[in-house]
Amino acid sequence: MSIDVISEEKRPAAAAPDPDRLDVRLLGRFRLYDSRTSREIQFRSRKALALLCCFAVASDRALTRERAMELLWGSRGEEQARASLRQILHEIRSSPVGEIDAIEMGRHHLSARPGTIRTDVDEMVALAQAGAIAALAGQMADCSERLFEGLDGIDPAFDDWLRVERERQLLRLNQAVMTACGSDLVGDPSTARAAISALQRLNPCDEAIARLGFELDYACGDLAALHQRFRWLEAALQRDLDATPSERTLALFRKLTMVAPILQPHEPQAPPPPTVPITLPTMADEPPVLTIAPFDFSSSSEEERVLATVVLAELEFALSGLTDLRLLSIGDSAQASLSALTASSVSAYALKGSLRLDGEALLLGWRLSRARDGLLLWTHRTRVARDALGSALESIIARVAGAVLPTLERDIETGPIDAGATSGYSIYLQGRARVLSAVTLADMQAAAELFERAIALAPRLINAQLSLARLYNTDFEQRIAGHDRGPMRRRAFELCSRAVNIDPRSAHARGRLGWCYLRRGDAVHATSQFEEALALSPYHADCLNEIAVAFGHMGKVERAMALLTRAFEINPFPRDDYFCDMAVLQMLEGEHASAEANFEIAHNEALHYVAFRLANRGLMGETDDCALDELRRRFAGTWIQDAPPGDDDLLEAIFDYIPLQRSEHRAIVADGLTRLGLRV
Repeated sequence: MSIDVISEEKRPAAAAPDPDRLDVRLLGRFRLYDSRTSREIQFRSRKALALLCCFAVASDRALTRERAMELLWGSRGEEQARASLRQILHEIRSSPVGEIDAIEMGRHHLSARPGTIRTDVDEMVALAQAGAIAALAGQMADCSERLFEGLDGIDPAFDDWLRVERERQLLRLNQAVMTACGSDLVGDPSTARAAISALQRLNPCDEAIARLGFELDYACGDLAALHQRFRWLEAALQRDLDATPSERTLALFRKLTMVAPILQPHEPQAPPPPTVPITLPTMADEPPVLTIAPFDFSSSSEEERVLATVVLAELEFALSGLTDLRLLSIGDSAQASLSALTASSVSAYALKGSLRLDGEALLLGWRLSRARDGLLLWTHRTRVARDALGSALESIIARVAGAVLPTLERDIETGPIDAGATSGYSIYLQGRARVLSAVTLADMQAAAELFERAIALAPRLINAQLSLARLYNTDFEQRIAGHDRGPMRRRAFELCSRAVNIDPRSAHARGRLGWCYLRRGDAVHATSQFEEALALSPYHADCLNEIAVAFGHMGKVERAMALLTRAFEINPFPRDDYFCDMAVLQMLEGEHASAEANFEIAHNEALHYVAFRLANRGLMGETDDCALDELRRRFAGTWIQDAPPGDDDLLEAIFDYIPLQRSEHRAIVADGLTRLGLRV
């Protein structure tokens, strides 16, 4: 926002106006408000604002005339500086500042009268020191990313002063807010988390703030937000300092996302019964098996047991729609491990809940562990009012059910299981690992061969068929161009159709089949498959993400945003794709700064995402010939025709990779790349 604003602008005050005081906003554009009218005070000269800024933040609200001249007219002669100061003081005296009589103008000294100036940072520090976390979070909700905007470049001496003062004010705010919010970890952390998120926007490279944010996210049971916060920190450190998070930060991140909770419950709970170690059979051709054990209770309350029965039934129903795993519900956790012994699944896991009445609230906890060694992979805890369980149940179940598959897949990917050369599932997992580490087209083709082999060994293994279909439907993840796409698209359609026939209840199979229709340009059948997938399983985060992207490409951006937001909420381990897909949607909606922030968080170097990010930067008015040339070079590396590709070939390939259905959306991308220098 510029310095010159209309005089009727109202200040965003949190409280009723108070008489005879200047309210000063340091965060964002530097502003002064007359508390009597709540209107912004305007000045012809920025130096009047700069002088009042000095009064607002000085510890004693005072400075000498000589110091004022040094700061604002350091490059001028003394007489000229003195005359300019008199002129500025006259302007201040003639403004509402003079009516309030806020500034005392002595012969040698200038000072603010006690109680006539209050800054937003002063207010926030006072709220933090008083422990008023909710009010503090409200005050910080609209925090800008910088202090004293609009005051740079007035004078070199003032710029130096401003640089020091920015750090000092930030330090004051950091210390007060972190002290207050850190003490709120054992209470209700949601409001403290909002304040810390605002503070992190002001200090994107401050790891101490980020670590406290991790703990607050975890205390709220929001691992998706925790991951997003970590990526935000990682991107900021790389961008601003060319650094990476410290080992202390990494250790806390790993601890909160992979093992046990740092925060202990309000009351000690009995340790879970020992898990019977199991040895998986050598033949593993089934998806992971998940056992749901009964709830742990803190008392013999009949109400607890009734509520737990309701929650458990809803959870079983939600998880039954995830056909990527086999679900067992048994009455004893030891029996769960024994039953897993007889299964032919690639791995076995146990999900156990706890419920405790705490006055008028219910405390619900969840633990997801690996059966063979008892390693705790994911935990979640939530607090809900007893009379609000019905309305909150859907969001509770969504958070737990949505976390199961991403956690299981993450565990299998980080420690692949070799169940033998004749195990279709084991070979499928090798193919997945090959895709994740692929650098070249040859790597992708090797992964495809592994998927084909897995299908030959286990013809009903739909995960292998869907993974192979994705490779064929995306030109081996955009690693080949200039070819006849027809045969690969037909093969993808055949594989997805077969998967749907094998398991009509598989939401993922129907979602992938919908994508095959979308590649064909058949939006009607694509939409039908997507809606069926959403009805079958609204808790499959990756499926939600894929369908959200498809709806975005079909021009249904609002629906796409809603689905992608839900995928973020229920997936504790969102992949890079989620951030890039959100960035693409934001770009199409004209939210270019937000889109760039999400592209920066992801650091996904897939060809189509790089192209869209460059288009977004072009729309923001940036130029980068080197980046565009690098995109051309990378695209040429995928080109298989003899004649070299042109920029029109590049643009055509981008719109095949990301099949935008609306002409205005394609025009946005083309316009951004053209502004950057693409010749089409």
